Amino acid sequence: MGAFPDLPTVEEAGVAGYEVTTWGGLIAPARVPAAIIARLSKEMRTAVASKFVKDSYAPLGAEPRASTPEEFATLIRKETVKWANVAKRTETNAK
Repeated sequence: MGAFPDLPTVEEAGVAGYEVTTWGGLIAPARVPAAIIARLSKEMRTAVASKFVKDSYAPLGAEPRASTPEEFATLIRKETVKWANVAKRTETNAK
């Protein structure tokens, strides 16, 4: 039994479409040569796929996942828009 067994989920409480995930990644400075970015990306994918990393994240309930630099850039753009909209709605509702 969890610490809060009688609490509804966010969706059960009436907030449809609610989704929050945490993520992190490796970001290099601008103008890093493409060959270095490709190597870093390859090494990160290897590390994330390792038993050590998977076992380290498992107790946290986290699932490490690697992506390409392009996929990560897309995620960052989408998350930036998503949370900027949340901040604007929050500000509007607070007035």
